[in-house]
Amino acid sequence: MADNEGPVTVTDLPMTFQVKYLGQSDARGLWGIKHTRKPVDLMVAAAKALPPGQILPIVKLTITVVYICFSNFRNAARRLTYSLAAAFQDYSRRVKEMQANPELDERPPSLKKRFAIDLRTPEEIEAELETEA
Repeated sequence: MADNEGPVTVTDLPMTFQVKYLGQSDARGLWGIKHTRKPVDLMVAAAKALPPGQILPIVKLTITVVYICFSNFRNAARRLTYSLAAAFQDYSRRVKEMQANPELDERPPSLKKRFAIDLRTPEEIEAELETEA
């Protein structure tokens, strides 16, 4: 494995990738392969079953601590996986700290940040915001 393919830590973030957009799918849990593997596998299978000539959109993905997607380039996919693992690990650590010491977070529950994965395109998000207004 090359030097740039090793584990990614939170200090290495943010990282940017160009990836194929597969869509969105609900997962039963927030993080961990037992919750996310099946929905991702289903989206990959659906993408592979597309008719010839149908192209998936390429999107620019920046990993801070909040994104997920799939890359078809082996090295980029590996770095993306490590980046996501670092982001999820950091988020999990912060959640555990807050659960152990709730007095550290003085914000009301409605203002506490949640880790979210949103695979919608900007157009889909904008359309939803317009329908809510």
